[in-house]
Amino acid sequence: MKRWLLAFTAAAAVIFALPRVFKAEMFRPAIHRGLEDTLGRKVEINGGITYLLFPRPGFSVAGAVIHEHPSVGVEPFAYVGELDFHVSLTGLLRGRVDLAGIRMYEPHVNLMKPGQSIWNFQPFLDHALGPKRTGTTLPAIEIRGGRLNFKSGDVKSVLYLSETDLTVEADPDSPDRFGIQFEGEPARTDRGVRSLGRVSGRGMLTVGRTSGAESRIELSLNTERTALSEVITLIQGRGSGLRGFVSSRLKLSGPLSAIQTEGSIQTAEFERLGWLLPGGSGAGVPVRGKLDLPGQTMTFETVAPGGAAMPVSLRARASRFLGVPSWAMLITVNDLPLASVRWLLAEAGIPLPADLPAEGKLSGAVGYDTARGMQGEMKARQGALQMDGLPPVRFESASVVVDGPVLELRPAAVRIGEARGATVEARYNSVSGEREASIQTQGLELAELRGLWKAVAAGPMPEMLDRAVEGSLQGAIRCKPCGEAGAQWTADTAVRGLRIALDGLPATVLLESGLVSLRGTALAARRLEGRLGTLRWTGEVAVPAANQAKFNLEFPEANSSQLEAFLSPAFERQQGLIARTILRRSGPLPEWLRLRRADGRVKIRQLQVGPQLLEAVSFAVNWTGPKIEITNWQSRIGDGQLLGALTADLAGRAPVYKGRVEASAVPWQEGRLDGGAAFETSGAGSQLIPRLSAQGTFAARDVVLAPDTEWRTASGSFSYTGASRLQITGIEAAIGPDSYQGAGAANADGRLAIELASAQRQLRLAGRISGQGVELRPAR
Repeated sequence: MKRWLLAFTAAAAVIFALPRVFKAEMFRPAIHRGLEDTLGRKVEINGGITYLLFPRPGFSVAGAVIHEHPSVGVEPFAYVGELDFHVSLTGLLRGRVDLAGIRMYEPHVNLMKPGQSIWNFQPFLDHALGPKRTGTTLPAIEIRGGRLNFKSGDVKSVLYLSETDLTVEADPDSPDRFGIQFEGEPARTDRGVRSLGRVSGRGMLTVGRTSGAESRIELSLNTERTALSEVITLIQGRGSGLRGFVSSRLKLSGPLSAIQTEGSIQTAEFERLGWLLPGGSGAGVPVRGKLDLPGQTMTFETVAPGGAAMPVSLRARASRFLGVPSWAMLITVNDLPLASVRWLLAEAGIPLPADLPAEGKLSGAVGYDTARGMQGEMKARQGALQMDGLPPVRFESASVVVDGPVLELRPAAVRIGEARGATVEARYNSVSGEREASIQTQGLELAELRGLWKAVAAGPMPEMLDRAVEGSLQGAIRCKPCGEAGAQWTADTAVRGLRIALDGLPATVLLESGLVSLRGTALAARRLEGRLGTLRWTGEVAVPAANQAKFNLEFPEANSSQLEAFLSPAFERQQGLIARTILRRSGPLPEWLRLRRADGRVKIRQLQVGPQLLEAVSFAVNWTGPKIEITNWQSRIGDGQLLGALTADLAGRAPVYKGRVEASAVPWQEGRLDGGAAFETSGAGSQLIPRLSAQGTFAARDVVLAPDTEWRTASGSFSYTGASRLQITGIEAAIGPDSYQGAGAANADGRLAIELASAQRQLRLAGRISGQGVELRPAR
């Protein structure tokens, strides 16, 4: 025991004394030769060299570069931050460095495959770990915290392994076999943040040394729990809205050109996708595939667990996955729940209503490759969509075609309730976000159409229908594109009972029937029959651009009160009490009034103005902002005619009216009346008469103004103001055989006094002006 302790103490003293006597740098040439002989590559040592004492003696080299064989390329095989290796003491005493194990810390290793040649790691391992001329072998090569880059030909892959721990060990019983154990984190060079789970593997590589023999691999591969969105990002370079986590356990075996892959994929937190992978819990979903490592191709497919049918099966193929990856996959669907697909599409960013309940089954196949994107067709059968407060929308069959970023719903017949139906189409581009939609209705209620449009187009309806509160439509509506802004509409519909709220009207407009066409923002409505409050009307309306309208309307009958109520929102703008009474300021113009541009013609068969009935009324209207112009007024009173024009200015505190009227052979006082007048007034309702001012002339014939007196003719001028009331001047009258001249006036209560004189006599007449006319008697 004492001898053993003395020997140990002496050896320890030598070990601790030697580094102080013999500096590690003195072995630099021998270390340099030993590394190059062992690795079969030129090696640069750019840093210092120090001793390693435990657990076995050796050296540590800083800043080493392992160059590549010239036949492979000019880029080094590895950049090594620190390289440790053990040596044989007997060889070291003879001045030779025989490596007994290598460990590289945080190296950047370039795994390359030039052209049709083999991967550079195969000859590297064969030389480094194979038997040497000395009869010794290098037991293992280790990497700790390294980065493994991949390069095929001249293309460097965006994929790499980071934080990699790798051990390759030579099999002492067979020089052709190497044990492999590794653990790393897959990443992409174009993604700054890594959040993937680690991948680990353990197995054996058998190198084929004889002519025609191919290297083989046996490997168990496991991936940690990783977010599904990150896996998709790793594959295609961009993110996804899909949620859930996946992990896998795989076994790889066979020659490097035909590695058979079997195993399973486990899922977690896929509650809403449980139907997609029924084996997602427990043993997982079985998968199998084949990997051609030299040819850089891989196939992969899911396998039904225990022979049970899967609603979704997947086949995938990848090529050049360590260069410029090319991916292709085929998803086959068999009787998949439509509700789950609706949620999946919403998760993928396709703008379908996320809260829209759906029933039915979906079958079909969709393929994807990196060159053409997605291609395929899915068909839903015996489906139904449930809209709030409405009967289900049912359909027997609906087909969705996928062409790259475009999803197209082919024409599909749907039923709402028992009798009503429609044909729907839609198209969506997931890249540009553009949508198209079309509905051919067979008589849908407005609420039903709105719900169906929301399900198909996921956007608002045309403004006219968006303002409607009830009614039904039959015809076609299409938007291309659809959306909040820039929607281009095409519509040809027959409407019934459509009630619409329009700016500037006191009540909703009821379109009892009519035909409506829409082209872009231009609307045309014809053969319209409707009501506005108690007013019935027919006609046509065109809206060629925003805030512009052309119309041709006809009313069977109306009265002046109804017309005034019709225009009341424009005439009676709301304002505060102080502004109206003290500041006497007008209210601001409503936006709709400021932008209003409308013109057209109006016909009224019978218009009641006070006690007077006007017939065959027609006039032209031009409405520009706060100014309304009525021109070409024509109407009949009995056999006579009224012509006129009117302007209304709504910009001030109260509406201001100016106009002129011409009468021709109008029945009056049992005779006829001709004349003309210019007038002006302001306000509304009872304010109009007190504020009225007018000037004009008159000429009457064969009228009866007094009992037993026939006025053969009477003419003159008049003026009327709210202050001085009526003044009549220049009267010339032929009463019986005599001719008279004179003047008259009426006071505020309507009492009229006229004084006439002829060559023989004077007449003083008194009477009253009323809505029934004028009746005069001799004044007392």
